[in-house]
Amino acid sequence: MAKRIVLKKGNIYCAELKNETTRYFQYLIDDPCQLNGETIRIFNYKGKKGISDDLDEVIKSGVDFFAHVVIKWGIQRNLWYKTGKRSIDDNFEYPMFRGTLNVDEEVIDGRIQYKKTDKWQIWRAGQPFSNRKNVGWLTDEYKKIDLGHIFSPENIIKKMETGSYGMDYYT
Repeated sequence: MAKRIVLKKGNIYCAELKNETTRYFQYLIDDPCQLNGETIRIFNYKGKKGISDDLDEVIKSGVDFFAHVVIKWGIQRNLWYKTGKRSIDDNFEYPMFRGTLNVDEEVIDGRIQYKKTDKWQIWRAGQPFSNRKNVGWLTDEYKKIDLGHIFSPENIIKKMETGSYGMDYYT
């Protein structure tokens, strides 16, 4: 029988990457604006495989990016494992995300080409869907906000390794 996976806010997970490094993330909150996706923060800290890292130092390293993912799927695929837990500060400000409901795309040379859109929205994780704000075209300020998709565990690993999810998206 498969072991039951229990997720708790504050859990910290370690991903062992191809380049012999480790990266860490923390489960923050479920986001009702994104299908109750599990919101995580990925830390800047990069460790070495096989070495036990101090989680307080990991947290002090700061945040590289925020994302939504199904944590359980990454555990089931052996992409990460729980390594500890730290409480989330009461005054922690949950991250902003951006997304579009636009589906204006076309296929050119076998690849989906997303067109520019003026239908962007931003929201703060954990807030009701009704709090999403329409912002129109993306300004430079809004382009800095993380994408609000629920990414596959493999996309999260790719961004940890390369800094990019490795997929095209609207601009």
